[in-house]
Amino acid sequence: MFKRAVATIAAALAVVAGGASVSGANTPFNGNCQTGEFCLYKGANYSNGIADFENSVDLYYAAGAPYFVNTADSVNDDAGSSRNKSVFHPVRAYVYPDYSGPSVYHQASGAICGGGMCNQYSSLGAFDNHFSSHLYL
Repeated sequence: MFKRAVATIAAALAVVAGGASVSGANTPFNGNCQTGEFCLYKGANYSNGIADFENSVDLYYAAGAPYFVNTADSVNDDAGSSRNKSVFHPVRAYVYPDYSGPSVYHQASGAICGGGMCNQYSSLGAFDNHFSSHLYL
């Protein structure tokens, strides 16, 4: 009787925990730039493949490096546009690994920045195809 009660409780907890982790949760690398994520796009104007992240990445070209969804292209030095959909955290994207070198600041999406969109860049200009890491601040 005791074993059956423990098994029933464990099964119920597994269902509740499983449901809680799936509902409303972001899924990085799913090809959708969701709230809370920093996203890099292969092309300008948010086109040609996306890589969506929930955490900082110190080295894009390490083993298991991120790729643009539905492409064989590594994110390292290959982004043409970017967007920060984190409501609370700005993100800084860096030219070099380990959060070093020149960088582009992406304000949190909930910030007010003079009527402009300071959390996204449809074109990266001189930083086009140069990012190697990004840091949630």
